[in-house]
Amino acid sequence: MRTVLVAALVVAPWIASAQSIVNGSFETPGHADPESFMILPPGSTAITGWTVGGPGVDWMIGSFCDPVFIYTHYGISGIEFNMTASDGNFSVDLVRGPGQGGSVSQVLQNLSTGVTYFVDFDMKLNVAIYNTTVTLTVGSTTTSVTHNAANTWIQHELPFVATSETATITFAGPSVDGADVGVYIDNVRISTNSAYSGTYLATLGVAMYAGLTVNGTVGRAYLIQWCDALGDTNDWHTATLINLPRSPYLWFDTTSASVAKRFYRSVLVE
Repeated sequence: MRTVLVAALVVAPWIASAQSIVNGSFETPGHADPESFMILPPGSTAITGWTVGGPGVDWMIGSFCDPVFIYTHYGISGIEFNMTASDGNFSVDLVRGPGQGGSVSQVLQNLSTGVTYFVDFDMKLNVAIYNTTVTLTVGSTTTSVTHNAANTWIQHELPFVATSETATITFAGPSVDGADVGVYIDNVRISTNSAYSGTYLATLGVAMYAGLTVNGTVGRAYLIQWCDALGDTNDWHTATLINLPRSPYLWFDTTSASVAKRFYRSVLVE
């Protein structure tokens, strides 16, 4: 007799339809002039997968450099340095002109309701202006992203819970008091795993601490002292000095977790 074993592989729906951002680095179809940028008006779909909103945006190419463009804002002078992209050759400047914050958006498809997703993107300013903000919206979740470092790509992340199979993602640029400054985004991606997993992970620990109830005269000063053993000669150590805020007062000895036995006393400071 021959036995045939058949194994069935069941894949959760959010794994079976892995999510991705369409053209997250703004690479396609691209534009030909390596010494310039393309101005995209409201409603433009020139960047594959994205729709332009607001006053429009600038579609930057990585080799663009205009050393003549110098300005002063809030007393800070800035110059447009080489616009190297964060990923690939292209990026988007969300400020179309003086005080004109544009936007780009696309509709995410095939989301799994109830699943937490993480949208990550890179942002750069060509001059450090305090509180220059990019607003990221995914569905009903919104965050305002700021940083004050000039000419440095910095990664940001927004977690959101899908409430339907689709959600619109929008990056909107700031109005910065009339200054035509560069506020760039690039390398947009989505995942069910945070990019910071394991990097900023908080850990929890449980420990047993001695808790003392101190009774005395409110406003008077008391030394809380401890020793490891009682005898004819006791070696008392001062743990803290308390100006008693109320009576009774609860105080914890956070150094006692690893101690098998400890004795305590309170001493009124005359």
